[in-house]
Amino acid sequence: MADYRQMLISLLFPNKKCLFCGKSSPGGNICIFCAQKLKEANLAYCRPENFTNLQDIFFLAPYESTFRRNLIKYKYGGKKEFAEPLGHLLANLLTKKNLATEVILVPVPIHPNRLAARGYNQAELLATAIGKELNLPVLPHALLRAVDNPSQVKMTRKERYENTKYAFAAGPDAAKIFGKRAIIVDDICTTGATMTACASILKSVAAKEIWGITAASRQGKENNEF
Repeated sequence: MADYRQMLISLLFPNKKCLFCGKSSPGGNICIFCAQKLKEANLAYCRPENFTNLQDIFFLAPYESTFRRNLIKYKYGGKKEFAEPLGHLLANLLTKKNLATEVILVPVPIHPNRLAARGYNQAELLATAIGKELNLPVLPHALLRAVDNPSQVKMTRKERYENTKYAFAAGPDAAKIFGKRAIIVDDICTTGATMTACASILKSVAAKEIWGITAASRQGKENNEF
């Protein structure tokens, strides 16, 4: 029955595709089947090696298959329209984790050189979408990318931690984090190195508690069905 229903949807609405499974999705960027999975899932979290400054890093689904390809399009291919549906899902996740109030959203910054080349910061777009949904403040200048480090795509875990160790610095809005709960927002968590480095800076300016949230992760406790 489900296959027949999906076939009918595909015929009637051929242009909309689910971000997670790639099947037709007439309601938007997530099909009814994946939406139900997310609703029922005990959504996952991962814990980086240096866990001193982070409570948890939450994410929607593993970084694989169709979802991985779509996140690459979002990050590098100019698919900025993905930010809104992903932000909606991440906002729901924060609500489920009781983190939808009295927190400040801090997107992971990118270096000005990459911002100029790409035209946007995918993490900032996500944070803005989440903030709009939950009426939460967003501080895109609480952190700065101090060094334009090489891409981490082919790096080992150890190399990633070394690569991000001195990559970030406190930005002009860092003082607004003092005594507050902060959530670092990014698109992908691979090893936790970037989140750990960002959390270290926020802790140095006296953030009270720090979480991380991403659309996808390559590691962690995967309790959902994706």
